[in-house]
Amino acid sequence: MKHTQEWLIIFGVLLLPGCMGAVRTPPSRIAVQRKAAENHAAPNHHHGAVDNQTQAQTTPTAYQLEGTGPLQELIVKGSPIKADEVWADQQKTLAAQRVKLSPEDFQRYVERESAMLINDRLAEALLHQQASLRMPDEATPRIEGFVDAEIRKIVTTEHGGIQRRYEKALAAEGRTLKQTRDALRRQIVIQSYLEQELRRKVGEPTRRELVETFEQNREAWRRPPQRKMSLIDLRLINYLPKDVTAPSRDQSEAAKSQARSIALEILASLDQGKTFADLAREHSHGLHADEGGAWGWVLPGTVRERFEPAVDALYRLEAGAVAGPIETANGFFIVRCDEADNGFEPDFETMQPQLQEAYGRNRYNRLVTEHVSELRRKSGVDMRTLERFHQAVVQSALEGTPTVD
Repeated sequence: MKHTQEWLIIFGVLLLPGCMGAVRTPPSRIAVQRKAAENHAAPNHHHGAVDNQTQAQTTPTAYQLEGTGPLQELIVKGSPIKADEVWADQQKTLAAQRVKLSPEDFQRYVERESAMLINDRLAEALLHQQASLRMPDEATPRIEGFVDAEIRKIVTTEHGGIQRRYEKALAAEGRTLKQTRDALRRQIVIQSYLEQELRRKVGEPTRRELVETFEQNREAWRRPPQRKMSLIDLRLINYLPKDVTAPSRDQSEAAKSQARSIALEILASLDQGKTFADLAREHSHGLHADEGGAWGWVLPGTVRERFEPAVDALYRLEAGAVAGPIETANGFFIVRCDEADNGFEPDFETMQPQLQEAYGRNRYNRLVTEHVSELRRKSGVDMRTLERFHQAVVQSALEGTPTVD
């Protein structure tokens, strides 16, 4: 009875809001399973399309050797995985990539992704088999209740409460309601098993481990300052006499004087209540004038040199403030800061809750990786078999990809 209670408690934890988000994608795309699967990635063909990490995990394909060929079915401890089903949930993606890529790049894409999908399916199969052995019979009705509840939630929140709309959406993705229910069921069983078997092994981190976690995540947590910019660009060339390409000094000074005068008039108009956008449409000669001078988010170092004085001024402003006129060799700028984000610089002490969470997540994923690797080692599925199955999966995907409407 204690074992049954542990499973049911874990189900309750897993079904907190957001925990089942992955079921709307193919069930094989469980992040921690993929990470484990990559340690045993099936090889790609000899086209050299894999990255260095993937290449290092592979060996020359067995089906390139004499007397071998595609294997249409991979048997994992008595359970089959069919080659023509590996890409079943990815048909839209496959079709889109076929249109987007050249034939050579498309084949390389299929080879690379097939290796990952195979290992996802293999990891999922091994975990589900192990989980099913540990799951008590009394848990089955509870699992079905969770599946029913999740389906109802999806139908209600995404399809107006109408079941047939949901089933139509599934059909458009090449899936059935039964397949989706099976995927949900398998995912609940796998996730519950992993939580029960591995979560308690995570343990509490030492300070050193937290510091290491902080350094690993610092860049991901850092958010640089950024500003949204609107710009009025008054270019001297637009104030020269027509057809003048090599102005005299007097002509250049006259153009500069006129541009400065207009810039000051614009600033006065802003003080009187006219909108920056209307004035930009009326006076600006530069980019985005038709959009009221709005550039959106602008980061230092991402604009052409001519605009750097404007961006430098922008980053000294708070939201709603205006700077100008800013004189340059080409004319004058008037800059408005439409929105300001002062960024975020993480520090070790204030990031303690996030560090605890990140450490737990990383440690848990490593445990899952090791566990899947051990199951893989004991599975009896050898590399040559995976290589032959990989060839069959690639051929099935290349031959069966539909066209995009």
